[in-house]
Amino acid sequence: VGQEVIRINREFKCCAGCNCCAGSQCCSMEVEIEAPVGQVVGYVKQQASCLAPKYAIEDGQNQTVLMIQGPTCICQGPCCTWDQEFTVFSADMAHEVGKISKQWSGFVKEYFTQ
Repeated sequence: VGQEVIRINREFKCCAGCNCCAGSQCCSMEVEIEAPVGQVVGYVKQQASCLAPKYAIEDGQNQTVLMIQGPTCICQGPCCTWDQEFTVFSADMAHEVGKISKQWSGFVKEYFTQ
């Protein structure tokens, strides 16, 4: 009880988050996952794309094991008032293996909790 079992590290980057600029290392979002703490087991790295967000899920040796393709409209609010689905694919994007959903909880709650 009270023992840290997983740590997720994300370095601050001023210009990070833009899909189109994610091809540049200084502008792409990246998280490092440690479990147990001190042992890197994987990464989630934003990939360059024109519209829809795209992420590579990598193991501790930086080998891509899965890919995630997000929806075109990711800024939930007045223009995107529906659940957002991110599709999980095999590393080669040939097979869909799952989905991650972010449920729309209403404008007021979304506005004050994101």
